[in-house]
Amino acid sequence: MLVFFVVFDLEISLLLNISFQGVLYYNFFYYFLFLLMLVFSFLLEVVMGYVR
Repeated sequence: MLVFFVVFDLEISLLLNISFQGVLYYNFFYYFLFLLMLVFSFLLEVVMGYVR
């Protein structure tokens, strides 16, 4: 559970700070792609049994 919390906290902090990095700030498509990858990875963790 602690590993899940650390990984999830890292994903959320990356999600919140990505707009301030300036790399993907002007390109909404890649930001949306990042959000989709985040959702897909979370669903994969649920399916694989890492999250109950």
